[in-house]
Amino acid sequence: HVFAKIGYFYRPAGIPADQRPVNGGWTYGGLVFKDGVTGQIFDDKSYSHQTQWSGSARVSKNGEIKLFFTDVAFYRNPDGSNRKPYDPRIALSVGKVHVGAKGVTFTGFNKVTSLLQADGTYYQTGAQNEFFNFRDPFTFEDPAHPGETYMVFEGNSGMPRETATCNAGDLGYQPGDPHAETVDQVNASGATYQIGNIGLAKAKNKDLTEWEFLPPILSANCVTDQTERPQFVIKDGKYYLFTISHRSTFAAGLDGPEGVYGFVG
Repeated sequence: HVFAKIGYFYRPAGIPADQRPVNGGWTYGGLVFKDGVTGQIFDDKSYSHQTQWSGSARVSKNGEIKLFFTDVAFYRNPDGSNRKPYDPRIALSVGKVHVGAKGVTFTGFNKVTSLLQADGTYYQTGAQNEFFNFRDPFTFEDPAHPGETYMVFEGNSGMPRETATCNAGDLGYQPGDPHAETVDQVNASGATYQIGNIGLAKAKNKDLTEWEFLPPILSANCVTDQTERPQFVIKDGKYYLFTISHRSTFAAGLDGPEGVYGFVG
């Protein structure tokens, strides 16, 4: 959690599956970033831990790789408590992939650009909740908007933890449901601590170094606190959205499987 690093594997192409070794033929290539590179973007470098979390990559035909990831600084005391809220950033680093007789290597990835920090309006901040979620960028192009690039990511709804509330739309009960709870019952149950969402952002330039927030495309208020690693697959005019949630992050009185969840729209 606090020591994660981004590494890479590679394997030769064009080898049938039945001819590959048991491990699939993958070779570990090492880490993407040299020590200290991803810590450069933080003004407060008194962090106790500095780590790299999930993201996604865009590979160009010329071998350039735009690596979007979650750059994180923790500020913890020796007992594990927070000295101040941790600082997660959606970030970008650019490198290039090289293939030779000895395998696959990268150059670049020596600079990191901070793209987005939670805004407190759509997406909860550390000041609103020291346990907030903000991570896992996945970029995509929407056929309905040619030439534009979007990003989904995991967030929490932008409201203070102590005063968060849910409404009838968050509950989602159908009329006449015999098991339906009232809004007051749900708000009193502690379910307001679970306010995960899937955020959306739009690139403002072709280099994908400037972004603006859009409203979340999916909210899980009073349902679950984590909607991790969202990804889109767009096929035949339908948009398939996949995300991960955990049994332990569901609200009081709810249960759901540990695994991947799918939505279509």
